[in-house]
Amino acid sequence: MMRADRGLARLVEQAGIESHYYGVDGKPYQASLDVQRALLEDVGLMCATPADIRHSLHTLQSNNLLSPLPPMSVLRAPEHLLRVTLPLGIAGGVLRWCIGDRRGQYPLNNLPGERLGKMGGREYGQYAVPLPADLPLGYHDITIETHAGEIAAKIAVAPAHAMRPEFIETGQRLWGIACHLYGVRSERNWGIGDFGDLETLTGIVARHGGEALAINPLHALFPGSPEHASPYWPSSRRFLNPLYIDLSEFPEVVRDPAIVAGDAVAYRHVAAAKMSALKSVGDKLIARVPPAFFTEASEDAWMFACHSALSEHFGGLPWHAWPPEMRRADSPALREWAKTHINDLRFHLALQWLAEEQLRRAGKTGMKIGLVRDLAVGASPDGADVWSDPTLFALGSRFGAPPDPFASQGQDWGMPPINPRELAARGFAPFIAMLQANMAHAGGLRIDHVSGLQRLFWIPKGASASQGAYIRYPMNELFGLLALESHLNKCLLIGEDLGNVPEGFRDRMERECMFSTRLFYFERYPSGLYKRPDTYPPMSVAQATTHDLPTLAGFWQGRDIAVHNDLDRNYESETAKELRHGDRALIVAALIDQDLLEPQTEPEDISDAAIIRAIHRFLTRSSAGLALINLSDVMIMKDQLNIPGTISGYPNWRLKLPETLEKLEEGEAWRLSVEAVRRERSTTRSA
Repeated sequence: MMRADRGLARLVEQAGIESHYYGVDGKPYQASLDVQRALLEDVGLMCATPADIRHSLHTLQSNNLLSPLPPMSVLRAPEHLLRVTLPLGIAGGVLRWCIGDRRGQYPLNNLPGERLGKMGGREYGQYAVPLPADLPLGYHDITIETHAGEIAAKIAVAPAHAMRPEFIETGQRLWGIACHLYGVRSERNWGIGDFGDLETLTGIVARHGGEALAINPLHALFPGSPEHASPYWPSSRRFLNPLYIDLSEFPEVVRDPAIVAGDAVAYRHVAAAKMSALKSVGDKLIARVPPAFFTEASEDAWMFACHSALSEHFGGLPWHAWPPEMRRADSPALREWAKTHINDLRFHLALQWLAEEQLRRAGKTGMKIGLVRDLAVGASPDGADVWSDPTLFALGSRFGAPPDPFASQGQDWGMPPINPRELAARGFAPFIAMLQANMAHAGGLRIDHVSGLQRLFWIPKGASASQGAYIRYPMNELFGLLALESHLNKCLLIGEDLGNVPEGFRDRMERECMFSTRLFYFERYPSGLYKRPDTYPPMSVAQATTHDLPTLAGFWQGRDIAVHNDLDRNYESETAKELRHGDRALIVAALIDQDLLEPQTEPEDISDAAIIRAIHRFLTRSSAGLALINLSDVMIMKDQLNIPGTISGYPNWRLKLPETLEKLEEGEAWRLSVEAVRRERSTTRSA
């Protein structure tokens, strides 16, 4: 049993499972053996018996030693070292390489070989082969030839770090607006913000000196089941939500005024009305699409269209509830169905074409950054990504977060994690495609839960969120591909690095030129005092709050405490009120320290508008390279957009802004906020 336990421990380590980890409280945690075994099986490594463990260890060793090159090698500047695994001590061995019309060779005796292990009586090692420093950035086919024959693979030639924006190089400090598109009101939209509103809003921000507009994920959701409205629980992270299409391009369709009423997006009615309108002009829309778009569409695009059509066909049911022959994207029955419903598939592809065109127009902002898009950390188990490519995911697990002060039982986000072994085996192609899709028409990309590049907290089936364990991802390769796509797409990177971030990860972000996220609520010393604005790193984005936290007005009034108390009768609201009283006093002290409030000002004497403007000035005064001002705070909204952990009882992802875009610039709240922000950001050099 002891040998078996040692074998299991070796397998767990080699599979990248962190059976021991430290929580945000600094305490050590350990996953149970049952959890470890479940996670091993979910990444495709059997471990039920000692024989299984030996077989799995042999599989990993074979993969590591007998494959000279992985499907994709990521080379970072300036070294451009290709790491090749070969038997050590090959007398007179020569390694020849070919990339396009360029060729070279190295005697293996002249290359250092790092010992990896022994198999079949032979020692294997990894040789670091220097390739030319002037290889262009991008993806290349490579062939190497050794004593064992010829091997073909791919390489990604990546820069040393992501795109470092010019404004950082020159010490400028920019500001922008953040908002959730679905909640934008206008006099012409159909009860949900759309790409036409986005184009209008980018124009407004640019006119007033803003240089960025950060928005929620635009990922495709579930038109057949529109109440699944979270942009962070999408059907697909590769494709766009067609509900954001601006219907004003089709004057023949008439908007029903009833769907516009109310302070929350009526998703069921909005989806029904917009999809009905789009289908009524479907032939006209398809005729507008260049024929090459259909002929050149990828297999993934056709599969997404097929999932969309099937979802409608089966009344919005998740694919798990479809007939068995339709649950697999590679089934012959499904292929036959697709042939007989080709017009439906072409319609859904046409929606993607139109959405992309409208987003492209909205992305032409003239701002130094422009649109900052948002990449969710995962995809719904019910959606197109998982249905069309189930082997990419570890379907026996979900991922989330371990217990912390905000969620004492941990968090289960209900999405299956990508299997890192499968991702690497595919040469990271799904990751690359996802980056390219989400950097399109944007000057920045925010990456939700960015520490997932290093590890994700997996929760196996039957376990609670407090019982999971972290699984490591190929961080070096993923960072390299991010850096490459950042340069190719001229897109800066922002990491949402809140919560339980691994030690050293923020240092890695800085080296990679990825902006850190700094929230006013959380930028505090251990004593509780708020950090001064000049302590914010230049490579950071300063923001008051996010969609998962109270708005500034809601925080100031304690609105969030009242809502939590209504949702949970066991909520200790009196304790929360006492803590909030102290927080308000500390905020006032921080603002007085910066001469943003008069001395001896008492919290109860400050209006919502006054505290919001003072905090906005505090943030834009900071040394952060980019300050984002939430439009919901500018408009003094009291309710937050989402309350984590709630499914019903609160209008998550539905709340609209209180004013229309047409009236935004007329309002005093906008004028005073913009004046305050511009005054603080008029300094051209960072601290």
